[in-house]
Amino acid sequence: MTLSASLLQNKRYVIVSLFLAVVASLLYHFLVENRAYVELNVQTDKRTIFKIYWKQAGGEWSEERMAANVVKPGHTAYSFRIGDLNRISALRIDPSERIATVLIRSLVITQRGFPPIRIDTKEAFEQLRPLAGIRELTLDDQGLSIVPANKDPWLGYDLPTLTRQS
Repeated sequence: MTLSASLLQNKRYVIVSLFLAVVASLLYHFLVENRAYVELNVQTDKRTIFKIYWKQAGGEWSEERMAANVVKPGHTAYSFRIGDLNRISALRIDPSERIATVLIRSLVITQRGFPPIRIDTKEAFEQLRPLAGIRELTLDDQGLSIVPANKDPWLGYDLPTLTRQS
């Protein structure tokens, strides 16, 4: 192999490597940095699915803007990602997909550049409002206990006005 062919091969390798590095950086930025991280502490008496939907102001709930996690007895800590807090005005929490008692002990949402949203005190839990399918809500020192009336209970939560911090 001649020197010029070797240099040309090295240039291609460098260009491809740089391209892949830029693509990886952009994917990380849009899929990790610009998405909120949810830490959920929840108990249930039956295996079920816990979902969080998000929407923009004036928007509609959509399966495209939803994160779900299977919750089961004996396990309490869960985490997942939702959309960009900069674009979210409200959350809809579906604590179960079946008749199952669910106790939400805490729900903490963090994203770089925003103050954390903590739903872990009596005052914060009182901001959750029943939207549909809920027979009974009980708030005590343990958290918020939900007994559904059907297989699709909904709680609503309007996010406070958030400003991005540097």
